[in-house]
Formats: sequence, structure tokens, C-alpha cells
Amino acid sequence: MGLSRRLSPHLCAVTLLTGTLSGAALAAPPSDPSADPGYSGAFRAVELSGGLDGALDLAGRLSLPLHLADFVGGYTVDDGHRVYGEARLHPTFFFLLAGGYWGPTLGAPYVGAGVVGALTDGGGLSWRWSVGTDVPLLDPQRAWGLWLGTRYQSRRPISGPGAGPVDRAVMITLGLRWHGW
Repeated sequence: MGLSRRLSPHLCAVTLLTGTLSGAALAAPPSDPSADPGYSGAFRAVELSGGLDGALDLAGRLSLPLHLADFVGGYTVDDGHRVYGEARLHPTFFFLLAGGYWGPTLGAPYVGAGVVGALTDGGGLSWRWSVGTDVPLLDPQRAWGLWLGTRYQSRRPISGPGAGPVDRAVMITLGLRWHGW
């Protein structure tokens, strides 16, 4: 009992000092502003896709933290010119918590739904849905990375002559992502 009374004030002081210093170190900005943030599931991306049917697609993509959902806007050239917007949900997002290479890879599968507007052939609107996944070609813990993806998508006309018939395509995607916001 005598030893604990003598150490208690010293132990409290050391604990308080260590906690304060480590907290200040964690709160301080990194000394290198270009330090890699690691992969949190949040990213901004530019993607180029090619379809097995000859379609070309250029898109911008923005993902929420933990890859819960992301939003895509793009331009497609196939049998006409189209613009689209799509929301994607990632049902396996919880794998991101594992980190490393496999966390982002296993958390990447998605299902998406959106709308397509035809810019040629008199215009028209279509529904669009897709399923796909992406895999990192470089270390996903870096501040940026190249990702390779594959996607199955389908388009069903809503209205207008340019909406066209039901259309299905398999796309291969190469994306440049900036991880974090």
C-alpha cells in the first residue's frame, strides 16, 4: 500500500503528460502534406470504358466514405450519343474494414440504377441498371490508383424515339482514382 501511494501521483502525471502529447501529435497536421491518406472507400475518379459491342464510355465518379454508395455521370457513344447518371450501392462495403489489398477488392462489387438521356435520334429517356466490380492495379492504400473493372449493364426505354430498344452490354473499365476527398 505504501508503494502505490508513492507512485500514484507520479503515475497520474506521466499518464496525463503522455496522453496530452500523443493527442497533440494525432491532432497535428502531417509534416508532409502529400502524405497518403490510405483507402477509406471515398474517392473521385475518371473512368474510360469499352464495351464488347464497340460502345465507348467516359465517366466521372464520386464515392462516399466506406464505399457505401457512389454516383456516376457519363457520356456514352454506341449506336447514338447518350448522357447518364447512376447511383451505385456496394453491399459488401464492410470488407473495407479489413484494409490491405483484399478489403477494397472484396468491398468493390456494386449494383446500380439510373437514367439515360439520348442526345441523338430525337431524344428519349431510358432506365439503366448495372452490376459490376473493380480491382486495384496498384496499392489501394496510396493517395491515387489505377483500377480495372468489369460491368454488366442494361438499358430499357421509357419514352422518346431515341431511347431505342432494350440494350445490354458488358463493359471493361480503366479508372484513375484519387482516394479520399
